[in-house]
Amino acid sequence: MEELRAQDARVQWDPFAGEYTIESSPLEIRLRQTGEGLVTLASLRQSGREWIRPAGPAPAALALGSMSAALRPTTSQLFRGDNGELGLRLQGRLGDTPLIGTVTWRAYPSGGVVRVDAVLRNEGSVPWRVVDPPSLWLPLAPPAPARLVTLRGGAFHEDLPPRGYALEITDLGTRARRWEVGPDGRSSAAFLPWFALLDSAGGLTGALLWSGRWHLQLGPADGHSTLTMGLSDLEHELAPGREFSIPAALIGAFVGDLDAAGARLHEWEERYLCPPVPADWPWVQYNHWYAYLGDIDAERLWREARVAAEVGCEVFVIDGGWFAGGRPDSYVAGWGNWVEDRAKFPDGLRAFGERLRELGLRFGLWVEPERVDSRGAVAGSHPNWLAVRDGQVITRTWGGELDAHLCLGVPEVQEWMAQTIIRVVQEYGVDWLKWDYNVGYGVGCDRPDHGHQRGDGAYAYTLGLYRVLEAIRAACPGLVIENCASGGNRVDLGILQYTHTQWLSDYTHRAASCRQHAQGAWYALPPFFLNTWVLDQVNPLELRSRMGGAFGVSARLSEWSAEQRQALARAIAEYKQIRPLVRQRRYVLGSLWHAGWDIWQFADPTSGESAILAFRDGSAVTDVRVPLRGLVADFHYRVVAVDHGSADLYPGAQLLEEGLRISLPVPHTSALIRLEPLRS
Repeated sequence: MEELRAQDARVQWDPFAGEYTIESSPLEIRLRQTGEGLVTLASLRQSGREWIRPAGPAPAALALGSMSAALRPTTSQLFRGDNGELGLRLQGRLGDTPLIGTVTWRAYPSGGVVRVDAVLRNEGSVPWRVVDPPSLWLPLAPPAPARLVTLRGGAFHEDLPPRGYALEITDLGTRARRWEVGPDGRSSAAFLPWFALLDSAGGLTGALLWSGRWHLQLGPADGHSTLTMGLSDLEHELAPGREFSIPAALIGAFVGDLDAAGARLHEWEERYLCPPVPADWPWVQYNHWYAYLGDIDAERLWREARVAAEVGCEVFVIDGGWFAGGRPDSYVAGWGNWVEDRAKFPDGLRAFGERLRELGLRFGLWVEPERVDSRGAVAGSHPNWLAVRDGQVITRTWGGELDAHLCLGVPEVQEWMAQTIIRVVQEYGVDWLKWDYNVGYGVGCDRPDHGHQRGDGAYAYTLGLYRVLEAIRAACPGLVIENCASGGNRVDLGILQYTHTQWLSDYTHRAASCRQHAQGAWYALPPFFLNTWVLDQVNPLELRSRMGGAFGVSARLSEWSAEQRQALARAIAEYKQIRPLVRQRRYVLGSLWHAGWDIWQFADPTSGESAILAFRDGSAVTDVRVPLRGLVADFHYRVVAVDHGSADLYPGAQLLEEGLRISLPVPHTSALIRLEPLRS
């Protein structure tokens, strides 16, 4: 028997039983080798509770055209990874095909997560057609009645109740259903590539590390449900001797409710996936976009910067309008010409950034390098760089003007884009880069001379994007990258690997919507990725509704009254006080469905401190009593109502069992409550 262990993680090969085990407690996966030498998925357990029926190929079963093939391994390897994870790698032929599959499982200590990667290599003499290979394949048989939870994406919606990042519940059964990208091809325009399987004792989470086209399919099979997740709209002719990488997938296990699922996933993301962030992260931002759009210059922005520093902002981001050739009335003119406009910034952007630092502000800059002005220099000089579908350039119309989508399947485009953005960052002294993406790719470029094939343009584009981001981060290691795609149209764990925060939605106007966005997206993303801004309203409910993740402001602060500035400064000070707690554990104490009250508890399991944000919208209920979570029953807690300054002492057992009474007599108001443990 071979075995490796690290804390609560384990990989094992038992040749006598013919079983492989991959474990990251409370998740345990067992693969069994049949008498014919095929590897099958024998067991997938959460805290000892079985979630699948032992049938079919392994979890990285590879759908090749209309057939499926199981792995017949000829080599196996147990290994220790660079980040402390334990790995199992199997390599062998896929059924009777000429394909060699290499499937790698990684189990992470203290994570409850296993990652699956797969690579195909064609050892035959003719091309082999690969169509929509899944990254996960789960023949479900839950231990109790269970439900599938999916998460809507971040497209712009003004609806109330909000649609963005809303949870959707589907009962497992025999009815087929499919979730996938939106019509424009951006990964989270419709749904995030994430799911949870949930019953009364916990469950499983899954996600795809991919920023392109994907699908999640729930289908009936022999009276049971089968769940698959992977690429969609892909046809790739795998040439002899060439390899094809299937996007990585995660499968995780948790005990408890969806809050527990999110917290467990965050621990893994922050430790093993996300770029490192500073201790005082996320920084409070100022961004001019909703105040001025692109009608900016150095003098106007300097007035805003002085006020932004005064109220406590930590980074000042110049959004669109800074580059030569742009016009305030155009969302196309000048795109691709990422050179400062000296008419607007006579001393240059680097000098402006240095002045910001003298105020204590970091310097941020917006870019959107994936599209260009169709009549601009880049498109004119390099028409072969443009993405094409069915003979037409992929474009979007903005006020009668056409942009043009670049094709990142072209190696020269990758090189140009990476070097252009590296130049911008280094030449102008940028600390924070806001990377936007306002045009969808659809099913992708089908121009065969672009370094990709007719049927895999979107796949090649996504890999090209990752290469560009990798090159920028390698050349600019201290750079912070904010991800944006018309808000939240490309939010996924693939882009999470390269960026530091996520602009959740371009609809940041309504407090209730911002709370919905932060509350829902939290289940898939760490809290510091949940970036929302306050605009022109400075009452406590509006301001606190943006404190569920990263906090920002976009307004004409220089025109605000002294009272408005003071209110914003107080809110930013409040946010900075609870920011360390927001990054820790969150519990939803109000309704998951936003029925008039929203109540969040943020708790630090190490210090024992908590903060509660409570919001009453139009509900007729004036006060609620909510049991708190994450406290120690034997401790006493000093409970401070920040708005009133009152402090009371409660036993932890009482707060856990009977709850805390929160009163908001007036509709559309909020409360901030701090809890401090008193250890006796």
